[in-house]
Amino acid sequence: MKEQRFDVWAAGDAYQRYMGRWSRLVADEFVAWLDCADGLRWLDVGCGTAALTATVAARCRPRTVVGLDGSAAFVATARAAAPAPACFVVADGMALPVRDAGCDVAVSGLVLNFLPAPGAAVAEASRVVGPGGLVAAYVWDYAEGMALLRHFWEAASAVDPAAASMDEGRRFPMCRPEPLRALWAEAGLVDVTVAPIEVATVFSGFADLWEPFTAGQGPAPGYVADLTAPTRDRLRDTLRDTVPTRPDGSIALTARAWAIQGRKPVRPHLTAPTCCATGWSRRMCEGLHALSGTGRPHPYGRWGRQMLLRWKRGGGFAAQLQPVVQDVVVKDFSCHGDPAFRDPAADLEGSRAGLGESLFGVVRGDAYQQFVADHADHRVALHGEDESAEHLLPSSSR
Repeated sequence: MKEQRFDVWAAGDAYQRYMGRWSRLVADEFVAWLDCADGLRWLDVGCGTAALTATVAARCRPRTVVGLDGSAAFVATARAAAPAPACFVVADGMALPVRDAGCDVAVSGLVLNFLPAPGAAVAEASRVVGPGGLVAAYVWDYAEGMALLRHFWEAASAVDPAAASMDEGRRFPMCRPEPLRALWAEAGLVDVTVAPIEVATVFSGFADLWEPFTAGQGPAPGYVADLTAPTRDRLRDTLRDTVPTRPDGSIALTARAWAIQGRKPVRPHLTAPTCCATGWSRRMCEGLHALSGTGRPHPYGRWGRQMLLRWKRGGGFAAQLQPVVQDVVVKDFSCHGDPAFRDPAADLEGSRAGLGESLFGVVRGDAYQQFVADHADHRVALHGEDESAEHLLPSSSR
């Protein structure tokens, strides 16, 4: 989807007053609708000013929650707004710096329709959640349910007929239930559900409604910023005449968003006969079960951890373990999203949760150095223990 020149995202505070304050209301309802368990690993794609990230951090008791956004200015605003354990990274929503199956829940709020290829973005979100993981998002119902923008574009089109082509209701036909369902289905997600979320958008007066349109953040404000002063004044007056105003001067509108969620299918698991048939000892089989994510966490976990550490250090049975693990990967058995299974060189010693349960493998490549610099003094609670941000990241990302 081609980005319009009016799609400007550079000032977090201005966006917060324009749309972020309403997104936070939707985020509250959205998170309640998802009804996720505590202690999960969350990723917020296109976090903006942290409306959704902050809600997850405050209400969901997440193990970790990371917000990603392509705008450094928005990320700066988000860091100041969101409570711990939220962390933030400047990154591309189309190429997430997260390992395969590295988190439990991937969400986005009011961003999917602005990405160049929404379908590819949903597939990328599906990649980073483990089997059974949740991919969810919400977008405005631009065509019918977002009253503020409907009033704005109707007034703009009356003043400037060319404005009709920039109306988000026309630009984003995907922001409807059936197109959203199709995107989730194409990404291979199952148990897909779509629901409306409607919130009240009450403005104290016309100035409270109009002034955010003059700040240049988002499609409509970007359009206003490009107008000549006389045309801008005509648009303002036309809009003032058309919005419903109460006797006290306040303006009460509503905004509807479409929310969608779906799960990544659970793949076949490695069963005991597959590894036991090799003739390995019980202890070795237990270790392989721990590596592949099957079996109970105890007593297998400690042996799985030792096996993987020995792999990393070139231990005596690495040569024996390698062909079996490779066979598991070739047969596409589930590893339950364990990033260390896919990268045996991962540094597990910095994680007390075992088998690479770090900040879900985020952040790879160049983004790692930025992440560490930004969060060198930030400490994230993990299973009741404090870990520095650097220790939570795998060494292969450094």
